[in-house]
Amino acid sequence: MQPSTKLNKSAMKRLFCLLALAGVALNHGCRFKDDINTDPNNPRVVQSPATLLTSSQVGFAYAYGGAYARYAGLYTNQFSGIDRQPISLDNFNFLPSETDDAWDASYRTLLNLNALIQRSPGSPYYIGPAQVMKALVLGTLASNFGQVPYRTALRASEDGTGLQPTYDSGPTNYADVQALLDSGIANMAAPRSILAPGPNDNLFAGDLTQWTKFAYALKARYYMHTAKVNPGDYALAQAAAQQAAGVTARVVFPGNSVGNQGPLYQYGTQRGDIGAGRLLTDTLRFLQDPRFVLYVTDTGGNGSNPGQADGFNASEDDFVYPNVSNPESVYFVNVSEPYFILAEVAMRQGNTGIAASNYNTAVRASLIERGVADTVFTEFDSPEDSATKVYRRNYFRRVLVETGSTITLNKIMVQKWLALYANPETFADWRRTGIPATRLPDANVTGGRFVRKFPYPQKERTLNAANVPTYEPANAPQTGRVWWDVP
Repeated sequence: MQPSTKLNKSAMKRLFCLLALAGVALNHGCRFKDDINTDPNNPRVVQSPATLLTSSQVGFAYAYGGAYARYAGLYTNQFSGIDRQPISLDNFNFLPSETDDAWDASYRTLLNLNALIQRSPGSPYYIGPAQVMKALVLGTLASNFGQVPYRTALRASEDGTGLQPTYDSGPTNYADVQALLDSGIANMAAPRSILAPGPNDNLFAGDLTQWTKFAYALKARYYMHTAKVNPGDYALAQAAAQQAAGVTARVVFPGNSVGNQGPLYQYGTQRGDIGAGRLLTDTLRFLQDPRFVLYVTDTGGNGSNPGQADGFNASEDDFVYPNVSNPESVYFVNVSEPYFILAEVAMRQGNTGIAASNYNTAVRASLIERGVADTVFTEFDSPEDSATKVYRRNYFRRVLVETGSTITLNKIMVQKWLALYANPETFADWRRTGIPATRLPDANVTGGRFVRKFPYPQKERTLNAANVPTYEPANAPQTGRVWWDVP
């Protein structure tokens, strides 16, 4: 039930083909164990920069909105495990075998983007977006796993070179992310380019102004990650977020066939073992938030229990499901994120009036992005029944009227958590701030410790054991902290 995006038949066909080129796992349980190190620089079929850009976007979107989003949702209580494997995950039994797919899809994307850059001499309008995408992928890996291979990780070839890359330090990973974004911004500002993306660009159809805003949004995001360790990064995040206002970065999966359905929609229809988290549904109901019907559906149960707090078997009548639309949008950056960053930074600086203003802008932007009609913000003359108008009007009057004397960090971060529904960035926000206050599962297997990172994949532990970092707790690696996640 997200805003509809119309795609013509040719666009749908192109996306279907590119899903196949991207090597996307279209069914749960598919593994990328044998082909992650295939050298894209020496393929049997040479792919063009246009094809590599699109397939990289679609392939990573499937992982970002799939495995990354599911795990982040479970550990920030947006989702809950209600059957089979997700019950174990919800009880914090997050094993290394779970993360193979996300890891492999991420590195395949980095390899493809490297190939794109190498095949685009004299074309900074392709190189720049590729660098921004590389920063997103590397940043997603580093924020969820901790220190990861990068500088020696993209040398894989058929003779085995680079198959056991060393791990860079966490600060080095983040420095590389920011350097990629700076270089990407500079390339997109070049005066000319031999080649340039167009309709093949699933994010912005070749609009370099939007690509540049996207890059600044990512700069702001990753500066926020590190600001607790490097307080000067708050100001850098603020400056970057100001350059990102109004950007939305999403990939739309048309869903007109099984082969091009979105990751959460496909997972839900094929598995049905993840429900809506109780914290999410309780928060939405407490606030009388109109996004409740956009995020949660009662179909399949009577709604007597609005969501589960931890993993255990539940009767079909006792839970509600996440409501994922088809077509499905996977958001790399939601339009509200830069405004929430500005609000948080201002709050930490003591500028509560500025914080409140950006908070109000962020919440409104999220409501519009999720399909709440803009007309109801003014005269409330949308074509709805009077009860619905009153319901929404009351919500806007309660939530969109924060001032310098009423705004709090908790309000900012709870609303950001709601706005970034099914976006893995919520997991980083929760680790940075502790907001929202999630509940420790009664049946947790970690001795009362929360999940704070993705464990390194089992394949990596087997094939690259000499290089895998050892800072994770041996008996519960998922409870370790990445370098910026300090108490």
